Amino acid sequence: MAKKGQKFKNYSSKLKEEVIRLYFEEQLPKRTIASLLDIDQSRVRLWINNYLTHGTVELCKSQHKNV
Repeated sequence: MAKKGQKFKNYSSKLKEEVIRLYFEEQLPKRTIASLLDIDQSRVRLWINNYLTHGTVELCKSQHKNV
């Protein structure tokens, strides 16, 4: 859960697309991609899973809603 006053980092679509390219075309491990691009490994996993599930790295607006 987010804490009051917490700042969230936004990542560009270009960076997310680069993660997908490195993973599928260069066949680099997620850990290597994360350290190369200086981002958290959980973000890399999330973007790859979104790409595999939805065909895009961007989250759909409906996924942000609390059910």
